[in-house]
Amino acid sequence: MKKHILTLEETHRSFQCFAIQSELADYELAFCINAHLSISLERIPDHKLRYKDRVDYSFTAFVYDDEGRMAIWSLISNVSHPQIGASLQPDQSALFENEEIIHRTRLLPDFKSIDYWLLIDCDELDLSEEVKKLRMQAGITSILKIDIHSSKYWSNLLLF
Repeated sequence: MKKHILTLEETHRSFQCFAIQSELADYELAFCINAHLSISLERIPDHKLRYKDRVDYSFTAFVYDDEGRMAIWSLISNVSHPQIGASLQPDQSALFENEEIIHRTRLLPDFKSIDYWLLIDCDELDLSEEVKKLRMQAGITSILKIDIHSSKYWSNLLLF
C-alpha cells in the first residue's frame, strides 16, 4: 500500500510574548492585569493538550479582543491543572494500590520557572509602558519579553 505523507508549512504568527513569574492565582493575575492596563481579560474554556503519555492536560486561559488597537491579548497558565491518576504500576506491590498520583506538566517545558504567558497577537504595538506598569505590581515577580519561536514547543501557545 502506498503511503501518503502530508506536510504542513510552518507559519510564524506575529505576536509578542511575555513570560510572567507570579505567586498569584490565575484569576488574581487576570484581575491585576485588567485593573492596571484597563483591559478586560475574560476566562475561556481551558486550553487542552494531549501529551505523549496520552493524558489530556488543561491549562487556564483568558482572552481579550482589543478592537481599538486591533490586537488580541491572551493570558495562559504554563502549569497544567492537576490530573489524578492511579499509581499502581505492574512492578509495584499492593501496599500502594489505593494511592493516587497527581500529574502536572508545563505548556512549554523549556521554561520551567515561568508561571504564565501573556501573548499579544500584534507586533506593531509598543508595550513598554504596559510592561512597566506590570513590573511595579506586588504579585508579579518578573515579566520578560521572550522570542518564543526559539522554543520547539511554541505551537502549544496557539489557542486558535
